[in-house]
Amino acid sequence: MVRVMAEDRRQVGTTVNGVSYDFVNGYADMRDDHARAHLRAGNLPTPALSGATSRRLGYRCTKCARGSFFTTCGATGCGGTCERES
Repeated sequence: MVRVMAEDRRQVGTTVNGVSYDFVNGYADMRDDHARAHLRAGNLPTPALSGATSRRLGYRCTKCARGSFFTTCGATGCGGTCERES
C-alpha cells in the first residue's frame, strides 16, 4: 500500500480500475499499481520526497484555492496572491 495525496482539499474520493478510494485528511492508501496508474493519469500531484508537511507551513491562493509554499500562485494562468494557512 502507498499513501497518496489528494489533488486538493475538496477531493473526497476516486476510483481506479473499478476500486474506490476515500481520501481522509487529504490522503488515501492505494495499492502500488493503482497509485502508479493514478499518477500517470495526471489526477494527483507528484509525491513529496521531503516527508509529511503541515498546513501551517504553507500558503493558500485567494483566487483559485490551491496550496503553495510561495506567496504567488504557480498554477497555470492564475498568478494570484497566496495567504498563510491557519
